[in-house]
Amino acid sequence: MNSVRSTNYGRMARYYNVITRWISMNGNHRSQNYFLKYVKTDHNILNVGCGSVEFSSELSKYCNHVTAIDISPEMIAIAEKEVVRSGNPENIRFICQDIMRWNPDDKYDVIFANYFLNTFAWKDCEIVINHILKMVKDNGLLCIADEITGKHFFTKAEQFAFRPLITYLHHVLADHPLHSIYDYTPLILKKGFVEIEAKRDKSDYICSWTYAKKQQNV
Repeated sequence: MNSVRSTNYGRMARYYNVITRWISMNGNHRSQNYFLKYVKTDHNILNVGCGSVEFSSELSKYCNHVTAIDISPEMIAIAEKEVVRSGNPENIRFICQDIMRWNPDDKYDVIFANYFLNTFAWKDCEIVINHILKMVKDNGLLCIADEITGKHFFTKAEQFAFRPLITYLHHVLADHPLHSIYDYTPLILKKGFVEIEAKRDKSDYICSWTYAKKQQNV
């Protein structure tokens, strides 16, 4: 198994939801919920790096089975409390584990990797992406919500002024690697996927990408 350095947000867990909502102007919530239109009742779903956000609970309303995995016990504990608060659905399974140690017997109809891949240095991010892609069924989907470079002048100015500070804060609190904004699409397309949609959030610096895995010839 390849050695990957994972970021653990345990120290930030208590404040993570408040911080990310404020920084993203609630774009993190909008960008993830945008994917719900792709979820069907009979789907087997994997939410990678689920964190403490309520997206796993939202997913459970649309399909029969959700597996949510995160390396941080603190994040998982908060997510489980959210599930109880929202009605304690029995179709969510939380797993506290490094995704690189997760090798399920079955593949998934849809895999979500939201605000997760950018927690790795790029060399490790490539390894993680390749590992995740192997878990997607033929004709299945990979959905990624993450940061993107803004198009508008004021967005670019804000990113230039504040992104280094925010990134450094994450580095201090969670040992998050310091890096620029990633472009996942070229790597994913090389692995037999096609991009079917890229939805830019109204915040202008968050995007929701949806990729479909081509069916392999038998």
